[in-house]
Parts: sequence; structure tokens; C-alpha cells
Amino acid sequence: MRDIESTAPEYAIGVGGRFDIAVWLLQQGFHHDLPSLALGAEICQVPLNSPLQRSKEQLINMLRAQGLVFPRRPLNLQALKERDIPPEAVEDLIMGRKLVWQFPLKSESPR
Repeated sequence: MRDIESTAPEYAIGVGGRFDIAVWLLQQGFHHDLPSLALGAEICQVPLNSPLQRSKEQLINMLRAQGLVFPRRPLNLQALKERDIPPEAVEDLIMGRKLVWQFPLKSESPR
């Protein structure tokens, strides 16, 4: 019986944003529940311009190469409907370089 519900890479991300561990595990052939790993990668925020951020972006790109599509995070998906997010800013949202709150709500249609 498992004591935790997450996989090793998900656990590494959840405990301090260790995307480098998740990257290494993928490089070693890990392939269990990649959609959950992708969601965790998109959700976890780390300091910008840090080695952790670079590993996060590497992991997301590796997961894309495996066929996973981003954005996955429900908050980001909802923000694309409700907020005025230019197409060129979606990548920043996925990578955690920007947050949904930094984009204004879409204005209501004129009546």
C-alpha cells in the first residue's frame, strides 16, 4: 500500500520545486501518469531567473515532446476565457513567468 498518492517526480516538484529531479527521472525513462506530472509542473511556482525555473521550463518542454498539451492548470484555462490574455503571453502563464491576476478581466460586450 502506498502512503502517498503522488509519483516520485510529482513528489519532487511538490517538495520544493525540484524540477531537476523530475527531468532526470524522465531522462531515465519514467513515463507513469505524465498528465499529473504536467499539471504539477504548471502549478508549482518557483523564483524567476533561478535554476529551478530553468528546470521547470525544461520539464514542461520535455512533456510537450511526449505529446502533452499546455495549459493544463484549471486556473489558467479559466483565465483564458475570462481575462484579456494576448496569445503571446500564454507561454509566460504556462511557465509561471506571469500570473493570471496580472491580466485584466475581459470587458463586457457593449449592449
